[in-house]
Amino acid sequence: AYTPANLTLSGLVGTTSISTNFSNEAISGQPSLTISGQTVNSVLGGGSWEIAPNAQPTAGTYTATLSAPLGSSTANNYYVLKRPGNYGTWLNLGTNITSTVTAGVITASTSGLTSFSQFGIGEGFGTLPVKLVNFTAKADAETVKLNWQTATELNNEKFVIERADDTGKFNSIGEVKGAGNANQLLSYVFKDYLPLSGNNYYRLKQIDFDGKFEYSEIKSVKFDLRNIEIVLYPNPANEVINISGIDAKNHEASLYNTTGELMFKEQGTSSTIKIPSKITTGTYILQLKLNDGSTVVKKVFINR
Repeated sequence: AYTPANLTLSGLVGTTSISTNFSNEAISGQPSLTISGQTVNSVLGGGSWEIAPNAQPTAGTYTATLSAPLGSSTANNYYVLKRPGNYGTWLNLGTNITSTVTAGVITASTSGLTSFSQFGIGEGFGTLPVKLVNFTAKADAETVKLNWQTATELNNEKFVIERADDTGKFNSIGEVKGAGNANQLLSYVFKDYLPLSGNNYYRLKQIDFDGKFEYSEIKSVKFDLRNIEIVLYPNPANEVINISGIDAKNHEASLYNTTGELMFKEQGTSSTIKIPSKITTGTYILQLKLNDGSTVVKKVFINR
């Protein structure tokens, strides 16, 4: 059976080797947990993983991703569980990442783990506060467009969009307001106007009104951005934005606010952009499409 265990290490210290063994023997002892409002009182019957290091970590964390056949399970969601040994108490540690079921295979993940032991996949029953059914991240010209959908929402305050590079350190780059409560398919979109050169990793942090949160799976987009050096001045700007460093006499300029709303657009014939009077004080994203087909994206502060 297909039962891989994938580990993503982040600054792990004190552990130099790790062995993994999957056993399909019957699991003794079941969990008694409540996770994200769901009852988790059984472990997927396919088996368990014993992940053993040569020595337990003294620092750092890791993400564990477990996959196993769905079998006859009818659970609504799945969680990574761990316990000290065959007869210990099952625990749900770290930060849960939304599970998926694809072609009859369950994949469950959790991040922020700090020790190794026996692992299993817990079966969650009951309605999820927010059911994420689709999440994609795709390059769109010199930006990244994120789309996601929810089938149901309960107590959903917002989604925080987080991005990381190859170091694995995630930072917030924006927020999208949730619907609160909903029982219909809802669609969301967010644009990253300043992606990194190289690998960009994205995840959603869904936050309830009571502060509880859960992460989505991670999506990646790779960019090989041109290193075009331009300078916008003055910055902060007031009435005009001047462009130096390139021949910008023929360009298309688009100014967006930090939520991705287009504020104005012009076909430029000089290296000076006049800021419309309707633009108020704040941080904006200026996108320049140049005559050679390249695109430059810069952040500018307007002080009115």
